[in-house]
Amino acid sequence: ERLRASSKLTPRALDSLKCVKPGSEGFDLRTIPISGLAAGMVLQEDVATNVGVLIAARGQELTYSLIVCLNNFHRQGEIPDEFLVLCQ
Repeated sequence: ERLRASSKLTPRALDSLKCVKPGSEGFDLRTIPISGLAAGMVLQEDVATNVGVLIAARGQELTYSLIVCLNNFHRQGEIPDEFLVLCQ
């Protein structure tokens, strides 16, 4: 939002920059099943329960403990089977 207020770029150009992640070169965008998640992958979508409770935010790097948490919610049927992630 700071960039939007001080920029000479059009709103459309600024919106397109939201897709660019610093340091994302060499990464692939993939849909991965929960069983294939690995530490170091970066979520490209929010992960929320069936009732809307946010578990992990878009842009968050997966860690072992977060993957364990996601697996626990998945076993209870609270989150989806697949996730959009950046991975190497």
